[in-house]
Amino acid sequence: MAFWKKLLLAMKMMGFKRSEADPCIYYRWSKNNGLIVWLSWIDDCLCIGNNQEVKIAKNAMLKQFECYDVRFPTEYVGYKLNFNKENNSLTFTQPVMIQSFSDEYERKECNNDPVTPMEPGRILVSGNKCNLVCKVQQTYYRSSVGN
Repeated sequence: MAFWKKLLLAMKMMGFKRSEADPCIYYRWSKNNGLIVWLSWIDDCLCIGNNQEVKIAKNAMLKQFECYDVRFPTEYVGYKLNFNKENNSLTFTQPVMIQSFSDEYERKECNNDPVTPMEPGRILVSGNKCNLVCKVQQTYYRSSVGN
C-alpha cells in the first residue's frame, strides 16, 4: 500500500483530522493543551503543539511507522524554522526563495506600505476600467507566482 494511504489510516487511528484547506495538514484539539498539528511532505512529518501532546502524538506515530526524531529541526522541506520559546511560536520562512525572487525580479527594498489598487473591504465590480497588463508582463508575473 502506498505510504500516503498508510499515513491517512495512521492519522485517523491517532484521532487527527485531515485539513480541508491543505491535504498535508492533520490536526487534533486537546481539551487542556490546545491544537496539535502534523504537517506531511511525502514521507517527512513535522508535529507542532504543546510539548506533552507532541510526545503523545510522536509515540503514537512510532507505533505506526519506523521513523526517527529530529527533535527541534532548523529546516523542513525548504523552510527555515525558528522556534521561539519565549513567546511560544514557530516561524516558517523561505529565505532561499526570497533571495531567488530578489535575484530574478530585481526586487527593491521598500519601507513603505504596499499600494494596492483597491481600498480594503471594497468589492471589485465587473466592468471597471483599469490599466490592463500586457501578455509579456502577465507571463513575467505568473512565473513568480508559480514558484
